[in-house]
Amino acid sequence: MTMVSKLLLALMGAGAGVSLIATGGMSYAQTAQTAPPLSSATAPSGAAAAAAYERLGRRIREGIRASRAAKPLPVRGTNGVTQLPIDKVLGPSLFKREGRAPAPPPPQARSLQYVPGCPYQNGMKTASLLRVFADVSWHVCVTDMGMKSLWVGPVELKRTPTSPWMTVLYQAGLADIFVPYHQRTWFRPYDLNPWVFALDAVQPQDAGSTGGTVVLTNETVPTVVTEVRDRGIAWLCKQTTSIRRRGQEFIVWGIADGGNYDNIVQYSFRDDGSIGFRLGNTGYSDPSSPDEPHMHTGLWRVDMDLNGSANDTAYYEIHNEYNTLTASDTIAPVGNEGGFKWIDIQFKSLLIQDASTNAYGHRLGYEFTPAVQNGVARHFGPGEQWTQDDVYVTRYHSNELAWTIPANWSTPDGYLAPTINGESTNNQDLVEWVKASAHHHPTDEDRSINDLSTTNTTGVTLVHWSGFDIEPHNLFNTNPLGGPPRCGP
Repeated sequence: MTMVSKLLLALMGAGAGVSLIATGGMSYAQTAQTAPPLSSATAPSGAAAAAAYERLGRRIREGIRASRAAKPLPVRGTNGVTQLPIDKVLGPSLFKREGRAPAPPPPQARSLQYVPGCPYQNGMKTASLLRVFADVSWHVCVTDMGMKSLWVGPVELKRTPTSPWMTVLYQAGLADIFVPYHQRTWFRPYDLNPWVFALDAVQPQDAGSTGGTVVLTNETVPTVVTEVRDRGIAWLCKQTTSIRRRGQEFIVWGIADGGNYDNIVQYSFRDDGSIGFRLGNTGYSDPSSPDEPHMHTGLWRVDMDLNGSANDTAYYEIHNEYNTLTASDTIAPVGNEGGFKWIDIQFKSLLIQDASTNAYGHRLGYEFTPAVQNGVARHFGPGEQWTQDDVYVTRYHSNELAWTIPANWSTPDGYLAPTINGESTNNQDLVEWVKASAHHHPTDEDRSINDLSTTNTTGVTLVHWSGFDIEPHNLFNTNPLGGPPRCGP
């Protein structure tokens, strides 16, 4: 039985309103409108708990529908971002298949005008986006994954204006958003589950002055925002002259409706070759307990196929200070599948290197580092063992895609843990899982002007951001942003 057949058979038990599109190793849960069963991993039995979860599910469904019920939305130009047509004939052949040798690039790949295509199967909601910067170019396929919200991939990078396209990511996005409340210990919902069936619609006003909106295939309203932003000074030199370079980033984002919370799922593709992953939580506090502290913990799944799916190796980068005024910096192989914790004092990071090398003979790589957050989350309820580490590295296998199947919805303990079985992470096709959290302790800044002189909390909360970055590590031969031949004397 093929993987596609297994996924579809597993889904048949989910009931009407649920469909999955899957080809090879890329799977898409497109629609789902039935609530997940209550279990000991999410809530105890009882009428109060069931009612709370049903209210949450109803808010999610109503929020998505309400965002799409407005009059037809205009589409704003994308400020230098080109939306390319989806090749529906070539699309089915572009899915990843485990064990398949990489296809040779087509003859037209040698042309400077060539841009890679996006995987496609009937019913997919996707778009092909191109942004050309002065030095580097990005091609990004974006997809509405239904219950798993907005994902990107494949993602390709041109490291110079004349270099060929290089694959960076095959597929990346949020596997889950966990929201444990601190006082109602039984209320620990996951915002990405079979309640979610589509991205919210977006308006031109959401995109601001530097952005545009995108309508995906098989959609009638825009659900994705693209922006191009100035990101400040990228480098400068004041030694013998006064020169500088300001950086830019191409941003793609959409909204995963979490009921009272609107989750902004955002990806940044920068002109220095780095990528940012961000989850922003805004909306309003739970009306039944508006002052209750809680977490928003995103679990991201990144299938990094750097320069192709094979021959990637995972390493730890660790910095240690000693009381002798010396310090050490080491890079050590991870070795086998497993998890580890961010350790601030060690500047610990995860490095993924491909077997191919740059002009200096150094292996091409990307380094995963935490960003935005000022802490890490640890939770201790049933089904929450996955929160005890911050990063996991696993091998890619086409039969380890349970996280995509609405009918088998579970906490990450149900789909991540079974993939960690001690396999080697040296020169393999690897998947990285990264946890990032925002802690929200409601304050008066969450209130509206109508709440003055009352105990109400009816306002909208400012965005709480969490996320991580992946930054080039010997990916380029020189400064990717046109640094001068010499800065100092």
